[in-house]
Amino acid sequence: PMLVVEASKRPTLSPATRYIMTKQLQDVTVGVFSKCDLSHDHDALRALILHEPSEPRGSEPGESPEDLGGVRLKCWVASMQGPEKLGQEPPEEYKTHNFERVWRQQKIESAHFANIPELQDLQERGHAGIGCLVEQLDKEYLNHLHRSWKWDAFYKLQTKLDRLQFDLSMLGVVPEAQKEQLASAEVKRRLGSSSPFTRALYQSFVTDVLQGVLYQRILLNPSLRPPDTGLLLRIMSLGTAIAVTSTQLRCYMCEGCKQQSAIDRACADVRTVMDEVLQGVRARLVEPVWEILQAESKELAGEECVNIVTGGPASLALEPLKSFPEAMWWKSLQQTLRDQPIIQLSSYAMYTEAIMERCEKLYADAVQRLRAKSEELLKRLGDLDAPSPWVQVRARFGPEGEGGSRSKVVMCCQAEDFATAIYTLFLRHIPSQDQLANLHEGIPVGAERAQTRSKVESLNAEREKVLEAVGGIREALSIDDPEFALIQQKYE
Repeated sequence: PMLVVEASKRPTLSPATRYIMTKQLQDVTVGVFSKCDLSHDHDALRALILHEPSEPRGSEPGESPEDLGGVRLKCWVASMQGPEKLGQEPPEEYKTHNFERVWRQQKIESAHFANIPELQDLQERGHAGIGCLVEQLDKEYLNHLHRSWKWDAFYKLQTKLDRLQFDLSMLGVVPEAQKEQLASAEVKRRLGSSSPFTRALYQSFVTDVLQGVLYQRILLNPSLRPPDTGLLLRIMSLGTAIAVTSTQLRCYMCEGCKQQSAIDRACADVRTVMDEVLQGVRARLVEPVWEILQAESKELAGEECVNIVTGGPASLALEPLKSFPEAMWWKSLQQTLRDQPIIQLSSYAMYTEAIMERCEKLYADAVQRLRAKSEELLKRLGDLDAPSPWVQVRARFGPEGEGGSRSKVVMCCQAEDFATAIYTLFLRHIPSQDQLANLHEGIPVGAERAQTRSKVESLNAEREKVLEAVGGIREALSIDDPEFALIQQKYE
């Protein structure tokens, strides 16, 4: 702060002085006695400026600065009125060039104080003239910067640098030499057998689709199940022998076409169910893989600690995948990211798109195989004239009675065994998690997206500006390497 008091008045009577004393700012305040050219008690003025007793007058001892109304501040500087107050019209250019006016003021003050014996040495001691005032203000301002401001300034700049470095790390753009290794590890982390994402994905597909749809709908097919058969599903009396009775001839006629028609309907129903399941493979297993690969790893901040997490497909509603086993302090995380950088797969479009091409082909081939092999099973199921593990056709003879005898052809279908065979077929030919985890092998990572590169350049440019600001403060405050190292140590 700067306190201005007229030289003809006691400093203790000034409201500004009382404010400075109330706030206890005396040690950091520069005092200015203005209009010293109007003061006639030069000895008292000198005593107030230097805060020392005035000269004795005859037999009377000198007065203390407190008796004169003085207040001890960081320093006091004497000044006088400007040229315009002295009746001198300043040149026109002084209105535009303020520093010229200051130099003129200094020249007038030097001449004035040099002609007053009591005040002659004040300029040499730094207590008189606008030049001394500027020097004192500059000195105290630098002291203020060194005492308090520089710590806050460097703390904010270093915090900004750390944040920029963290944001750069989170873009997941890694050095060329580390790309292949980090990308491979990240794919395995997200798609491998230990990944909770693919584990939940497959569990959901097996439970909801293969068991809940495929197996159950085949097992409960109305063409294969009368209401009271339970697990062993049988088709009975679908073709009934018609007894023709006459006085001369007893004949049995079997309508086997009814059994064939029934099993054909059953095969058509099963084929519909399998087509529905196969058509849903892409939506249930392929599209979520793209979501998993494209998910960005993000910062997850707790009350005190931080971790990096990667979200999974929205359809699974899973907890995000943690990059590190435990959350850690912010500074520890920054150091960890320097030692163990993360890669954002979403930043490498060519890489993830090539993986997805392989993934699409892997599942398309699996679907094609399943269609072919399931047709083979349906063909065996529908051929009633060939031996089958699931369907048996046999005649059942009824007792003879009045008017002749009756018999019927019975067809038994082991639907549970057939549903299990279809279920097993799908389990065997759906690609495994390990196959997913190895899709990336041999694919070059390539360059990052142009958008990502633009963000990297923008953050680096901002980082350079912050470093330039740090260098500017060091130069302005003459902070050498040892002092700067101490500042950084305190920040850490």
